[in-house]
Amino acid sequence: MTGARIWVARAALGLALCGIPAAAWAAVDCKADVRAEFRRDDYSDQYVDKIFLVEVSSSEPCAKVYFDLVTTEQLFNGEEITATRREWRKSTDEVKASPIKYRMARDSKLVKWEVKLVRCVVCGTE
Repeated sequence: MTGARIWVARAALGLALCGIPAAAWAAVDCKADVRAEFRRDDYSDQYVDKIFLVEVSSSEPCAKVYFDLVTTEQLFNGEEITATRREWRKSTDEVKASPIKYRMARDSKLVKWEVKLVRCVVCGTE
């Protein structure tokens, strides 16, 4: 066991012995919303970068919002592949759009994409 793991195990045991339940030091979930829109294509010699703008909002003044970008692309030979990429953004009182770049081969075609909310956690409780 590494030193960090031993320290974490001792800290958890100490909190348990003090009568502090695990829920008191676990992450606090919140409600959130994720919206995305396709913005543009950026071309290079070999790749196409699909640029999406994502906005997150939550019920808390400060939250960490986790979401998945799920894409399905058709390869040059007709085969379709689906990829999932986990991202997170900090949500504050001010809603701002932030970009996500998805890179694919120039001879592939983006068939479908969506953004799915995974989790919302209140800042400082993770």
